[in-house]
Amino acid sequence: MKKVITISAALLSVVTLTACGSKSTSSKEKDHSSTTKIIQKANNTEEAILKYNEIKLGSENKKGKGGTTEKVVKAYYGDPNSTQKSTLEGTTDKTTIYTWNSVGKAKNGLKMSAEFLDGKAISKSYANNNKSPKISTKTLNEIKKNDTYTKAKNKLGVPIGESDVKSDIGSIKTLRYSTGKKEVLMSFTNNKLLFKKTAAE
Repeated sequence: MKKVITISAALLSVVTLTACGSKSTSSKEKDHSSTTKIIQKANNTEEAILKYNEIKLGSENKKGKGGTTEKVVKAYYGDPNSTQKSTLEGTTDKTTIYTWNSVGKAKNGLKMSAEFLDGKAISKSYANNNKSPKISTKTLNEIKKNDTYTKAKNKLGVPIGESDVKSDIGSIKTLRYSTGKKEVLMSFTNNKLLFKKTAAE
């Protein structure tokens, strides 16, 4: 449980900071096929988030196998604004983190981020979605511990920010919403709400 909370807290930090600031022939053919279908990158906030939802994540302990490739994600968003190298905690595996600013020509700059291991996506996030609706405190309070990620999104709509990672303990996702006076961060482990955290805006 301590590890779950640690990873979840780290993901919440990633979303908040962003808001402020093996290889067989068949797999190559699939990558090529996927890429050829992507003709244009995201032109607006809605398209950017739809493409975010299309990014599949591979597991860290399987070298990202099954995750969407760097080539495809760059086709979605174009050349990244920044690149950062990192090392997976507890391993010697090197990852690359790309960040895109003002994706889809968003007024206040929708920010996207994706981390890759061996060229495959293992985590993703976005922030600064100014099209996210303001949510009442009453509605937010209707989302209870152990409610599903899907139920929360269906109830609350598209969030201000979101993150997703696959680790050795399963899927960890976060959602961030606003009431206009405060922000609520929600962390889900294997699609069940683990905790909510409230902070003044």
